[in-house]
Amino acid sequence: MAEPQVLEGTWEEIKLHEEELKGRKVKVIIEEPSSSRQERPFYETATPEEWERAFLEWTEGHNTLTPLLPSEAFERESIYEDSF
Repeated sequence: MAEPQVLEGTWEEIKLHEEELKGRKVKVIIEEPSSSRQERPFYETATPEEWERAFLEWTEGHNTLTPLLPSEAFERESIYEDSF
């Protein structure tokens, strides 16, 4: 049995082979144009630099949700204020 012949292209390009395909069994696979195909998710395609940038953007979005603490909150004495 001979190897199947593969033709790829748009319908207009395939139609150019009409004469040589007459009388032969043909299998047609219809694909969506590449622009309408679903893109692969970020986690599959991102470079380390893109991951870093996305992480920094994500963390910056959380800064506004954190209450600001006075500098005294970071002093040892404020932790043990009843002990002194």
